[in-house]
Amino acid sequence: MVHGLKKINKEAFDILVILSKLAHKKGARLYLIGGSVRDIILGTNSNIDLDIVVEDDAISFAEHAASHFKCEIKKHETFRTATVFVPNHKVDFATARNEEYKKPGALPTVSVSHLKDDMARRDFTINTMAVDLNEKTFGELIDICGGQKDLKSKVLRALHDASFTDDATRILRGIRFENRFGFKFESHTLKLAKDAIKKRALLNIHPHRLYDEMKLILDEPDPVKCLKRVDDICGFDFLSNEIKFDKDDVLLLRRIAKVLKTYRAKILDKRKITEWLVYFSVLTYKLPKRTLSSMLKLYGFKKGEELILLSINKHLKAMAKLKKLSTPSKIFKILDLFSYEAILFFLAYYYEDKNIAGNIQLFLEELSGIKVMVRGSDLIRLNIVPVRIYGKLLEALLYAKIDKRLKDKSAEISEIMKIYKKLGIQ
Repeated sequence: MVHGLKKINKEAFDILVILSKLAHKKGARLYLIGGSVRDIILGTNSNIDLDIVVEDDAISFAEHAASHFKCEIKKHETFRTATVFVPNHKVDFATARNEEYKKPGALPTVSVSHLKDDMARRDFTINTMAVDLNEKTFGELIDICGGQKDLKSKVLRALHDASFTDDATRILRGIRFENRFGFKFESHTLKLAKDAIKKRALLNIHPHRLYDEMKLILDEPDPVKCLKRVDDICGFDFLSNEIKFDKDDVLLLRRIAKVLKTYRAKILDKRKITEWLVYFSVLTYKLPKRTLSSMLKLYGFKKGEELILLSINKHLKAMAKLKKLSTPSKIFKILDLFSYEAILFFLAYYYEDKNIAGNIQLFLEELSGIKVMVRGSDLIRLNIVPVRIYGKLLEALLYAKIDKRLKDKSAEISEIMKIYKKLGIQ
């Protein structure tokens, strides 16, 4: 496995070598574990996360490592974990531990233990493998749960029959792994997942954790496939029993994927957008407003995210008025009120209507971000009074600039003088 470790980038490999030497001097035992090892074997990413299990006090060792690298450390005393921010790399240290679930869905009670117990507490066999980082056995693969075999067979296998009742978020995590790696739930594991769903296991999970899992699902490379799989395995009752997901929603998701791909570069040049929220809107745009508002608060959506989802829910049907608008400024007046996330959703929803979609595309490609160059100081220099009308004048100028395609500041000044004269203010 030493050869396998060398598949990662040299900086990360050198960090592991240094940590091994530090552990030897300190008398601690270190292991690279979980997704890090999985990704090394798959060869999917040379810039792997460095997740380290310590058979000792992880925080104490992390402090030692941070001192050596002269870098920042963030400690989490409750879980006996720490993160060390080595230049260009984040290294997570966790104390080898055992977990006990006192009731389904609850956060586990954690106790310090050994590597074997730490492996046994994980979700799937493919995430149990470890690479020994101790000096004399550096690079040896430790696989006591058959993870390498399941990795080759491309199956997700739960470690024990209570896995999904203990923590039902593992079902959603498994769906992400299926999508990302092209794996499938092993038949008995899929049965366990569906049995847990029948027992409403996802409803035992704190809503904020479900928010985190849905966000991760929708950040996957193919969120459309992920959402279809969530619907197949568990549906969306764990979010709201009023969500009705159907084949039209699948088509809408595919149009969203197409729209995002088309406009990604153009939109990101102007403003970073939250793409996962556009996909999530497919689950919420049909909900009653009161249901949606309650759901968003319960699951801990951020205020800005709430506003976007509520605006889509409230104004989607009103976008039909774009069908009859004739001037660019009228299109601008309507769409400039909304976030890019909402506008892209509107475009996907009305994609088959050439007039509505065409007007939204015009806004995205030509009108969005247009601003006037004339400022209040220019109006003062032009002896335009009173000052209280400046806002009205500049707004009228903006719409004139959009419709008349004014190209430079001199054209804007000429236009605003015309607007001012029309007002007839002396």
